Amino acid sequence: MDRALIMIRGPSVHTPRGRRGRLRRWLGRCNAAADAGLGNTQNGGGRRPPPREGSPRRGDSLQSFQIAPSPWAAWSRWVTALMMYADAAANADEASALRSEVFRLRAENREAHRRLSELSEAVAARDAFIATAGHELRNAMSGVLVAATNLYLRANRTDGVPDWVTARLEMIARQSRGFIRRATTLLDVSRLTACGGVRLTPAKVRLGDVFDVAVAELGAEAEVAGCPIDVALEGRAFGLWDREALEQIVVNLVSNAIKYGAGKPVHVSASVEGNEATIAVRDQGPGISHADRERIFAQFERALRPEGLPGFGMGLWIARQLVRAHGGELEVESVPGQGSVFTARLPGVIHEPHR
Repeated sequence: MDRALIMIRGPSVHTPRGRRGRLRRWLGRCNAAADAGLGNTQNGGGRRPPPREGSPRRGDSLQSFQIAPSPWAAWSRWVTALMMYADAAANADEASALRSEVFRLRAENREAHRRLSELSEAVAARDAFIATAGHELRNAMSGVLVAATNLYLRANRTDGVPDWVTARLEMIARQSRGFIRRATTLLDVSRLTACGGVRLTPAKVRLGDVFDVAVAELGAEAEVAGCPIDVALEGRAFGLWDREALEQIVVNLVSNAIKYGAGKPVHVSASVEGNEATIAVRDQGPGISHADRERIFAQFERALRPEGLPGFGMGLWIARQLVRAHGGELEVESVPGQGSVFTARLPGVIHEPHR
Protein backbone atom coordinates (compact mmCIF):
# COMPACT_ATOMS: atom_id res chain seq x y z
CA MET A 1 0.00 0.00 0.00
CA ASP A 2 2.85 2.41 0.85
CA ARG A 3 4.48 1.75 -2.53
CA ALA A 4 1.23 2.43 -4.37
CA LEU A 5 0.33 5.78 -2.72
CA ILE A 6 2.50 8.71 -1.70
CA MET A 7 1.05 11.71 0.15
CA ILE A 8 2.71 15.03 -0.84
CA ARG A 9 1.96 18.70 -0.46
CA GLY A 10 3.07 19.79 -3.91
CA PRO A 11 1.12 20.28 -7.14
CA SER A 12 -1.23 17.54 -8.22
CA VAL A 13 -1.47 15.72 -11.53
CA HIS A 14 -4.33 17.05 -13.61
CA THR A 15 -6.87 14.30 -14.07
CA PRO A 16 -10.47 14.30 -15.26
CA ARG A 17 -12.91 15.51 -12.63
CA GLY A 18 -14.71 12.14 -12.20
CA ARG A 19 -11.50 10.12 -11.76
CA ARG A 20 -10.10 12.69 -9.35
CA GLY A 21 -13.15 12.33 -7.15
CA ARG A 22 -12.87 8.54 -7.08
CA LEU A 23 -9.19 8.75 -6.16
CA ARG A 24 -10.03 11.14 -3.31
CA ARG A 25 -12.58 8.70 -1.89
CA TRP A 26 -10.16 5.78 -2.23
CA LEU A 27 -7.39 7.59 -0.39
CA GLY A 28 -9.86 8.55 2.33
CA ARG A 29 -10.75 4.93 2.93
CA CYS A 30 -7.06 4.01 3.11
CA ASN A 31 -6.41 6.68 5.73
CA ALA A 32 -9.41 5.53 7.73
CA ALA A 33 -8.11 1.97 7.69
CA ALA A 34 -4.67 3.13 8.82
CA ASP A 35 -6.16 5.14 11.65
CA ALA A 36 -8.12 2.10 12.84
CA GLY A 37 -4.89 0.17 13.37
CA LEU A 38 -5.28 -2.32 10.58
CA GLY A 39 -1.64 -1.93 9.76
CA ASN A 40 -0.64 -2.98 13.35
CA THR A 41 -1.86 -6.56 12.91
CA GLN A 42 1.01 -7.21 10.53
CA ASN A 43 3.50 -6.30 13.32
CA GLY A 44 2.00 -8.37 16.12
CA GLY A 45 -0.42 -5.82 17.49
CA GLY A 46 0.34 -3.53 20.37
CA ARG A 47 2.13 -0.42 19.40
CA ARG A 48 2.02 0.99 15.93
CA PRO A 49 5.37 1.33 14.26
CA PRO A 50 6.51 4.84 13.51
CA PRO A 51 5.20 6.01 10.23
CA ARG A 52 7.51 5.72 7.31
CA GLU A 53 8.62 8.91 5.68
CA GLY A 54 6.18 9.85 2.97
CA SER A 55 3.39 7.56 4.27
CA PRO A 56 -0.04 8.97 5.22
CA ARG A 57 -0.37 10.58 8.68
CA ARG A 58 -3.47 11.22 10.77
CA GLY A 59 -4.89 14.60 9.91
CA ASP A 60 -2.99 14.94 6.66
CA SER A 61 -4.93 16.83 4.00
CA LEU A 62 -6.00 14.96 0.89
CA GLN A 63 -6.51 18.16 -1.08
CA SER A 64 -3.15 17.82 -2.78
CA PHE A 65 -1.96 14.47 -4.01
CA GLN A 66 -0.49 12.80 -7.01
CA ILE A 67 -0.08 9.28 -8.25
CA ALA A 68 3.43 7.88 -8.00
CA PRO A 69 5.05 7.07 -11.30
CA SER A 70 2.98 4.18 -12.48
CA PRO A 71 1.00 3.09 -15.58
CA TRP A 72 -2.05 4.83 -14.14
CA ALA A 73 -0.30 8.22 -14.09
CA ALA A 74 0.89 7.79 -17.67
CA TRP A 75 -2.61 6.77 -18.74
CA SER A 76 -4.11 9.82 -17.04
CA ARG A 77 -1.66 12.15 -18.77
CA TRP A 78 -2.35 10.46 -22.11
CA VAL A 79 -6.13 10.82 -21.72
CA THR A 80 -5.73 14.49 -20.71
CA ALA A 81 -3.56 15.19 -23.75
CA LEU A 82 -6.04 13.38 -26.00
CA MET A 83 -8.92 15.46 -24.66
CA MET A 84 -6.93 18.69 -25.13
CA TYR A 85 -6.15 17.68 -28.71
CA ALA A 86 -9.82 16.94 -29.39
CA ASP A 87 -10.80 20.30 -27.94
CA ALA A 88 -8.15 22.05 -30.03
CA ALA A 89 -9.35 20.30 -33.19
CA ALA A 90 -12.97 21.30 -32.48
CA ASN A 91 -11.90 24.87 -31.76
CA ALA A 92 -9.89 24.94 -34.97
CA ASP A 93 -12.91 23.82 -37.00
CA GLU A 94 -15.09 26.45 -35.30
CA ALA A 95 -12.48 29.15 -35.86
CA SER A 96 -12.24 28.19 -39.53
CA ALA A 97 -16.02 28.47 -39.91
CA LEU A 98 -16.02 31.83 -38.14
CA ARG A 99 -13.24 33.12 -40.42
CA SER A 100 -15.20 32.06 -43.48
CA GLU A 101 -18.31 33.85 -42.16
CA VAL A 102 -16.31 37.02 -41.41
CA PHE A 103 -14.86 37.02 -44.94
CA ARG A 104 -18.34 36.60 -46.42
CA LEU A 105 -19.81 39.42 -44.33
CA ARG A 106 -16.92 41.70 -45.27
CA ALA A 107 -17.53 41.04 -48.95
CA GLU A 108 -21.26 41.75 -48.54
CA ASN A 109 -20.46 44.95 -46.62
CA ARG A 110 -18.16 46.18 -49.39
CA GLU A 111 -20.82 45.45 -51.99
CA ALA A 112 -23.47 47.25 -49.93
CA HIS A 113 -21.25 50.31 -49.58
CA ARG A 114 -20.58 50.33 -53.30
CA ARG A 115 -24.27 50.05 -54.08
CA LEU A 116 -25.15 52.77 -51.57
CA SER A 117 -22.60 55.09 -53.14
CA GLU A 118 -24.09 54.51 -56.59
CA LEU A 119 -27.62 55.16 -55.33
CA SER A 120 -26.55 58.33 -53.51
CA GLU A 121 -24.98 59.66 -56.69
CA ALA A 122 -28.11 58.80 -58.67
CA VAL A 123 -30.36 60.57 -56.15
CA ALA A 124 -28.12 63.65 -56.17
CA ALA A 125 -28.21 63.74 -59.98
CA ARG A 126 -32.01 63.39 -59.93
CA ASP A 127 -32.43 66.22 -57.42
CA ALA A 128 -30.15 68.48 -59.48
CA PHE A 129 -32.17 67.72 -62.61
CA ILE A 130 -35.50 68.36 -60.87
CA ALA A 131 -34.26 71.67 -59.47
CA THR A 132 -32.98 72.79 -62.87
CA ALA A 133 -36.14 71.70 -64.69
CA GLY A 134 -38.43 73.35 -62.14
CA HIS A 135 -36.47 76.59 -62.25
CA GLU A 136 -36.42 76.78 -66.06
CA LEU A 137 -40.10 75.89 -66.43
CA ARG A 138 -41.24 78.36 -63.80
CA ASN A 139 -39.24 81.22 -65.26
CA ALA A 140 -40.59 80.63 -68.77
CA MET A 141 -44.19 80.32 -67.62
CA SER A 142 -43.94 83.44 -65.44
CA GLY A 143 -43.65 85.52 -68.61
CA VAL A 144 -46.71 83.81 -70.07
CA LEU A 145 -48.67 84.51 -66.88
CA VAL A 146 -47.76 88.20 -66.86
CA ALA A 147 -48.78 88.59 -70.51
CA ALA A 148 -52.04 86.68 -70.10
CA THR A 149 -52.97 88.65 -66.99
CA ASN A 150 -52.32 92.01 -68.68
CA LEU A 151 -54.38 91.02 -71.71
CA TYR A 152 -57.22 89.84 -69.50
CA LEU A 153 -57.31 93.11 -67.55
CA ARG A 154 -57.18 95.19 -70.74
CA ALA A 155 -59.95 93.13 -72.32
CA ASN A 156 -62.15 93.74 -69.29
CA ARG A 157 -61.62 97.49 -69.60
CA THR A 158 -62.12 97.64 -73.37
CA ASP A 159 -65.55 97.80 -74.94
CA GLY A 160 -66.42 95.53 -77.79
CA VAL A 161 -64.19 92.61 -76.81
CA PRO A 162 -66.08 89.33 -77.21
CA ASP A 163 -66.79 87.46 -74.02
CA TRP A 164 -65.15 84.31 -75.30
CA VAL A 165 -61.83 86.19 -75.69
CA THR A 166 -62.00 87.37 -72.09
CA ALA A 167 -62.84 83.85 -70.93
CA ARG A 168 -59.92 82.35 -72.86
CA LEU A 169 -57.48 84.90 -71.48
CA GLU A 170 -58.69 84.19 -67.96
CA MET A 171 -58.25 80.45 -68.56
CA ILE A 172 -54.68 80.97 -69.86
CA ALA A 173 -53.82 83.00 -66.78
CA ARG A 174 -55.34 80.37 -64.48
CA GLN A 175 -53.54 77.49 -66.16
CA SER A 176 -50.28 79.44 -66.07
CA ARG A 177 -50.62 79.97 -62.34
CA GLY A 178 -51.25 76.24 -61.86
CA PHE A 179 -48.22 75.38 -63.98
CA ILE A 180 -46.03 77.76 -62.00
CA ARG A 181 -47.30 76.27 -58.74
CA ARG A 182 -46.35 72.76 -59.91
CA ALA A 183 -42.92 73.95 -61.00
CA THR A 184 -42.52 75.53 -57.58
CA THR A 185 -43.43 72.18 -56.03
CA LEU A 186 -40.56 70.56 -57.92
CA LEU A 187 -38.20 73.19 -56.58
CA ASP A 188 -39.51 72.72 -53.04
CA VAL A 189 -39.08 68.95 -53.23
CA SER A 190 -35.54 69.37 -54.50
CA ARG A 191 -34.74 71.83 -51.74
CA LEU A 192 -36.26 69.70 -48.98
CA THR A 193 -34.57 66.45 -50.06
CA ALA A 194 -31.15 68.00 -50.66
CA CYS A 195 -28.34 67.41 -48.20
CA GLY A 196 -28.67 70.91 -46.79
CA GLY A 197 -32.38 70.49 -46.06
CA VAL A 198 -34.58 73.54 -45.56
CA ARG A 199 -32.78 76.86 -45.42
CA LEU A 200 -34.95 79.57 -43.92
CA THR A 201 -34.46 83.31 -44.02
CA PRO A 202 -36.40 84.60 -41.01
CA ALA A 203 -37.73 88.14 -41.12
CA LYS A 204 -40.60 90.09 -39.61
CA VAL A 205 -43.78 88.93 -41.35
CA ARG A 206 -47.43 89.87 -40.87
CA LEU A 207 -49.84 86.96 -41.20
CA GLY A 208 -52.46 89.17 -42.82
CA ASP A 209 -50.09 89.90 -45.73
CA VAL A 210 -49.45 86.19 -46.19
CA PHE A 211 -53.19 85.48 -46.31
CA ASP A 212 -53.68 88.26 -48.88
CA VAL A 213 -51.09 86.67 -51.16
CA ALA A 214 -52.67 83.21 -50.83
CA VAL A 215 -56.19 84.50 -51.56
CA ALA A 216 -54.98 86.48 -54.57
CA GLU A 217 -53.09 83.51 -55.98
CA LEU A 218 -55.92 81.02 -55.45
CA GLY A 219 -58.89 83.33 -56.01
CA ALA A 220 -59.48 82.26 -59.61
CA GLU A 221 -59.10 78.58 -58.75
CA ALA A 222 -61.51 78.92 -55.84
CA GLU A 223 -64.04 80.73 -58.03
CA VAL A 224 -63.96 77.99 -60.65
CA ALA A 225 -64.37 75.31 -57.94
CA GLY A 226 -67.22 77.21 -56.26
CA CYS A 227 -65.29 77.56 -53.00
CA PRO A 228 -65.41 81.09 -51.58
CA ILE A 229 -62.49 81.71 -49.22
CA ASP A 230 -63.46 83.15 -45.85
CA VAL A 231 -60.53 84.71 -43.93
CA ALA A 232 -60.65 85.53 -40.21
CA LEU A 233 -57.58 87.07 -38.59
CA GLU A 234 -57.48 87.93 -34.89
CA GLY A 235 -55.55 91.18 -34.41
CA ARG A 236 -52.28 92.12 -36.07
CA ALA A 237 -50.19 88.95 -35.85
CA PHE A 238 -46.47 89.41 -36.54
CA GLY A 239 -43.75 86.82 -36.34
CA LEU A 240 -40.15 86.03 -37.16
CA TRP A 241 -40.65 83.61 -40.05
CA ASP A 242 -39.50 82.90 -43.59
CA ARG A 243 -42.02 84.80 -45.69
CA GLU A 244 -41.72 82.63 -48.81
CA ALA A 245 -42.01 79.43 -46.80
CA LEU A 246 -45.01 80.76 -44.87
CA GLU A 247 -46.78 81.73 -48.10
CA GLN A 248 -46.11 78.24 -49.46
CA ILE A 249 -47.61 76.65 -46.33
CA VAL A 250 -50.84 78.67 -46.55
CA VAL A 251 -51.16 78.25 -50.33
CA ASN A 252 -50.69 74.47 -50.08
CA LEU A 253 -53.27 74.12 -47.31
CA VAL A 254 -55.87 76.32 -49.01
CA SER A 255 -55.26 74.67 -52.38
CA ASN A 256 -55.79 71.26 -50.78
CA ALA A 257 -59.05 72.48 -49.20
CA ILE A 258 -60.31 73.79 -52.56
CA LYS A 259 -59.37 70.54 -54.26
CA TYR A 260 -61.30 68.28 -51.85
CA GLY A 261 -64.05 70.65 -50.73
CA ALA A 262 -65.27 71.80 -54.12
CA GLY A 263 -68.58 73.63 -54.08
CA LYS A 264 -68.40 74.64 -50.42
CA PRO A 265 -66.70 77.49 -48.55
CA VAL A 266 -63.14 77.24 -47.24
CA HIS A 267 -62.45 78.93 -43.90
CA VAL A 268 -58.96 80.26 -43.10
CA SER A 269 -58.22 81.68 -39.66
CA ALA A 270 -55.26 82.72 -37.55
CA SER A 271 -54.90 83.32 -33.82
CA VAL A 272 -52.08 84.08 -31.41
CA GLU A 273 -51.55 82.62 -27.95
CA GLY A 274 -48.37 83.49 -26.14
CA ASN A 275 -45.39 82.95 -28.41
CA GLU A 276 -47.29 80.71 -30.84
CA ALA A 277 -49.42 81.50 -33.87
CA THR A 278 -52.05 79.02 -35.05
CA ILE A 279 -53.19 78.87 -38.68
CA ALA A 280 -56.29 76.76 -39.33
CA VAL A 281 -57.74 75.83 -42.72
CA ARG A 282 -61.15 74.16 -42.66
CA ASP A 283 -62.90 72.52 -45.60
CA GLN A 284 -66.24 70.75 -45.92
CA GLY A 285 -65.04 67.85 -48.03
CA PRO A 286 -65.45 64.10 -47.57
CA GLY A 287 -63.15 63.98 -44.53
CA ILE A 288 -60.22 61.71 -43.73
CA SER A 289 -60.34 58.39 -41.92
CA HIS A 290 -58.26 57.97 -38.76
CA ALA A 291 -56.00 55.44 -40.46
CA ASP A 292 -55.10 57.90 -43.24
CA ARG A 293 -54.33 60.96 -41.10
CA GLU A 294 -50.59 60.30 -41.03
CA ARG A 295 -50.34 58.73 -44.46
CA ILE A 296 -51.52 61.87 -46.24
CA PHE A 297 -48.43 63.74 -45.00
CA ALA A 298 -46.12 61.34 -46.82
CA GLN A 299 -44.71 62.01 -50.27
CA PHE A 300 -46.97 61.24 -53.26
CA GLU A 301 -49.89 60.36 -50.98
CA ARG A 302 -53.53 61.44 -50.99
CA ALA A 303 -56.47 60.68 -48.75
CA LEU A 304 -58.67 59.96 -51.77
CA ARG A 305 -57.77 58.93 -55.28
CA PRO A 306 -60.49 60.37 -57.48
CA GLU A 307 -59.85 60.58 -61.19
CA GLY A 308 -58.82 63.89 -62.67
CA LEU A 309 -57.37 65.52 -59.54
CA PRO A 310 -54.28 67.55 -60.46
CA GLY A 311 -51.01 67.65 -58.56
CA PHE A 312 -48.28 65.29 -57.37
CA GLY A 313 -49.57 64.52 -53.88
CA MET A 314 -46.71 66.54 -52.37
CA GLY A 315 -48.47 69.64 -51.05
CA LEU A 316 -49.14 68.45 -47.50
CA TRP A 317 -45.71 66.85 -47.19
CA ILE A 318 -44.04 70.11 -48.23
CA ALA A 319 -46.24 72.13 -45.87
CA ARG A 320 -45.39 69.91 -42.89
CA GLN A 321 -41.65 70.02 -43.64
CA LEU A 322 -41.71 73.81 -43.81
CA VAL A 323 -43.72 74.10 -40.59
CA ARG A 324 -41.31 71.77 -38.77
CA ALA A 325 -38.37 73.75 -40.10
CA HIS A 326 -39.83 76.70 -38.17
CA GLY A 327 -40.00 74.56 -35.02
CA GLY A 328 -43.76 74.00 -35.27
CA GLU A 329 -46.12 71.18 -36.20
CA LEU A 330 -48.86 70.55 -38.76
CA GLU A 331 -51.76 68.27 -37.77
CA VAL A 332 -55.20 67.37 -39.04
CA GLU A 333 -58.53 66.68 -37.35
CA SER A 334 -61.30 65.19 -39.43
CA VAL A 335 -64.68 63.52 -39.25
CA PRO A 336 -65.59 61.44 -42.32
CA GLY A 337 -68.38 63.16 -44.17
CA GLN A 338 -67.96 66.45 -42.30
CA GLY A 339 -64.69 67.85 -43.60
CA SER A 340 -61.21 68.40 -42.19
CA VAL A 341 -59.27 71.04 -40.28
CA PHE A 342 -55.54 71.41 -40.88
CA THR A 343 -53.80 73.27 -38.08
CA ALA A 344 -50.28 74.70 -38.29
CA ARG A 345 -48.69 75.90 -35.04
CA LEU A 346 -45.72 78.22 -35.45
CA PRO A 347 -43.54 79.63 -32.65
CA GLY A 348 -41.80 82.96 -33.09
CA VAL A 349 -44.60 85.49 -32.58
CA ILE A 350 -43.47 89.08 -32.12
CA HIS A 351 -45.54 91.11 -29.69
CA GLU A 352 -45.52 94.76 -30.62
CA PRO A 353 -46.15 97.35 -27.89
CA HIS A 354 -49.55 98.97 -27.93
CA ARG A 355 -49.60 102.55 -29.18
